[in-house]
Amino acid sequence: MTYYIKDKHQKAKRTYKKYSRKSVLKIIFRVFLVILAIMGLIYLFFFSPIFEIKNFIIDGKDPILENELTEYLKPLVSGKNYFFVSKKKILSELEKDYRIKDVEATKIFPDSLKITFKKSLPFALIYIKGGEESFLYWVRNQIYVIPQNSLGERSLTVLAEQDIPIIYDQTNISIKTKEWQELFMGLSRLLSFYGLGSGKQNNFTINFIEIKKEGGRITLEMITNEGWKILADPVDLISQFERMEAILTKEVKSRADLLYVDLRFGETVFYKTK
Repeated sequence: MTYYIKDKHQKAKRTYKKYSRKSVLKIIFRVFLVILAIMGLIYLFFFSPIFEIKNFIIDGKDPILENELTEYLKPLVSGKNYFFVSKKKILSELEKDYRIKDVEATKIFPDSLKITFKKSLPFALIYIKGGEESFLYWVRNQIYVIPQNSLGERSLTVLAEQDIPIIYDQTNISIKTKEWQELFMGLSRLLSFYGLGSGKQNNFTINFIEIKKEGGRITLEMITNEGWKILADPVDLISQFERMEAILTKEVKSRADLLYVDLRFGETVFYKTK
């Protein structure tokens, strides 16, 4: 009887070891399958050609510019994985182009990139003393001076159709200086309110600006579409014009009688009528 119990105990022990080894092998096999599945998913999503960027959709209502941007973007993102393509990096690159604004980048699953933008137009045509005709662009707090001879024939045709003011700069200040940038930043803001095509109702627009520097002082002489002249300092132009409009509304019955308005004396606004 004793031997029977001992043999039974040893048999049970051997059976336990047998099933124990099978369980371990099953666990190892399952872990292997899970790892294999994970590796397969990693390959599928991050290294498979299925998710490589292949299609570009660029919408800016300008076929020539769209083609240029497509050719520019291809080396940056073509063949790269959908999940690795950085929209932030794409936008930072595109925003360097003065010709476009309001850029948006959208990734379309699984292999497409869509870019939408609006075409940026210059705020003025400028003649720089001793230089050549150029177009001024105000883009992201920076003024860009683009010589006419650097633009294609089609671009010039498009720009010729725009109503943009003319600026004649006689200061001899280098366009690379902070002084020049600040001066034209002020002008660009002013022309966004009073430039041709600004859309202000029942108001005048500025057609021509001459910038002079005499005795170390810069003066702006502007001619409106109504024929009268404005003399102003280059500093805080918007405030000067707000004071001028308040005075004209209060004291001048008709702007048709105006000859000029002088804003160069602080809070005081001088004007002369016919």
